[in-house]
Amino acid sequence: MPGGGSDTLARAVAQMIEKEKLLPVRMQVVNKTGGNGSVAAAYLAEKKGDVNTIGFFTGVWLTNPLVATEAKVALRDLTTVARLVLEPAVIAVKADAPFKTLKDFIDEAKRAPGTLKQSGGSITSRDNVVRQLLQKHTGAQWAYISFPGGGERISALLGGHVNMMVIEPQEAGEHIRAGTLRVLAQIASKRLSSFQNVPLLKEAGYPNGFETQLWSAYNHTTAQKIIQFVQQQLAQVLKLLVPLQLALEMGLQVLQV
Repeated sequence: MPGGGSDTLARAVAQMIEKEKLLPVRMQVVNKTGGNGSVAAAYLAEKKGDVNTIGFFTGVWLTNPLVATEAKVALRDLTTVARLVLEPAVIAVKADAPFKTLKDFIDEAKRAPGTLKQSGGSITSRDNVVRQLLQKHTGAQWAYISFPGGGERISALLGGHVNMMVIEPQEAGEHIRAGTLRVLAQIASKRLSSFQNVPLLKEAGYPNGFETQLWSAYNHTTAQKIIQFVQQQLAQVLKLLVPLQLALEMGLQVLQV
């Protein structure tokens, strides 16, 4: 999705590859939105024999086929190339919402079970897993409304149709900077530089959730020598990404290929 974690990382990788001249051709980023990643997975699966198309994805490519009939492509139908980064998230509400802290939201969810709503992706996404962890820990209850795209999730929150969402910082960045969203808590191993005054879930006394993993993959027919070559290039790119402001702002934990 444009502006999402996979999109932002893919563009950073493409820029670094071009800057360092790691490949003889320019890497272009094409977003295939829909079905919580199902459309993108199907697109990659169709690229038999195409060594010039690589996918960047999150864990939903693994879980989607378990719960969505339209998700015809499982991760085993592709060839994973590398686990790239761990990506944090934040819990956000509208800036004019009455909730100043996550405790405020949870207290209201306890007072009126099922009346508050959270927008999110598939039921197996981090959004819903964090919800389930918080509900189990606190005894609070609120509804979960699934949307196919991140833009729709944000629009539902800004439009007042839902009350809260779990979102990657860079995806909601412009809304946070514009003051239309308020961040209540961070889902990360340490506080992000842009949210130093916002507590981590564990600091607020709740289960910490987990950071999303971002991966890359090829069509399953891709030759091993191509996979190894791309792994080498990605390893170089990730080393260069570590000190970048982009990685610091996103709070990405860059992994070794």
